[in-house]
Amino acid sequence: MRILTGVCTEAPVLTADAIGNSVILKWTECEGAVSYRIFRDDEFLGSTNGTSYSDSPKFAGNYCYVVESDCEHRMYEVSNEECVSADAIDEWSADNLTLYPNPTYGQFFIEGQHIAVVQIFNATGQLVTEIENTEAERITINCDGWNPGIYNVRIVSAEGESATRKVTIFR
Repeated sequence: MRILTGVCTEAPVLTADAIGNSVILKWTECEGAVSYRIFRDDEFLGSTNGTSYSDSPKFAGNYCYVVESDCEHRMYEVSNEECVSADAIDEWSADNLTLYPNPTYGQFFIEGQHIAVVQIFNATGQLVTEIENTEAERITINCDGWNPGIYNVRIVSAEGESATRKVTIFR
């Protein structure tokens, strides 16, 4: 584990939640941080300017995460360590989920049964939007104002099973 001190005013406070085969990381914003670096079991996963990140480990098991706030002059503050137990990646009712139109220009739809949560992440892993507590069989996502690119759409069932789809946004 890295232990460095920097010019940030505090270390990020990390929380991790395992939802089926996904791990959702969220942390407090740190004054003075330019970006955040995410690690799973001391392996660098990626960096982001936001305060959330989604990980999908390929195998079931226990995983421990830390986040470093990247401060000026390449100094870091390290968060608390959060460990979770994640399920292996396996698509839940993949044949029963539909995302269309794809690619899209302004909105898209998700159709399926027992959808509890929809989370959409940009290419850097930042959570763009989250829709919770929905039991609708058709969900409309308005993506006006989003940057063009490929987004990961995580769909979680009421039973905690999840599937991930990609959607391409054009302008």
